[in-house]
Amino acid sequence: MKGLTAWWILALALWGGVGCATSPPRGLKGDPLLLSFLNPGVTQRAEVLERLGEPATVFQSDAILTYRIAGDPKQGFWVRGRAAQSEVGWIGVNRSLVLVFDEHGLLQRQSLVVVQ
Repeated sequence: MKGLTAWWILALALWGGVGCATSPPRGLKGDPLLLSFLNPGVTQRAEVLERLGEPATVFQSDAILTYRIAGDPKQGFWVRGRAAQSEVGWIGVNRSLVLVFDEHGLLQRQSLVVVQ
């Protein structure tokens, strides 16, 4: 009986997580053009921070920024806010945006990586 209860709790948790992955949080609308301003060789780091906010993680002395992105190209994307891993984690996030800047803060490369 205990195993059956645990199975139902797991099933409900997974079912709830699926809903988070397909629709934006209440009060937030996905934007299909959210990432359209990103142009290697043109976009400055300051503009990225202004438009997307603080990154989820920073590497190599601020040269590499990553953002947790949720949504899809049709319904739009949104940035999953920065918070402690224990608070946010990757629930509802289906992409990781990786941005690489040069020493002058100019975007050199970008990659929107699908995560599972």
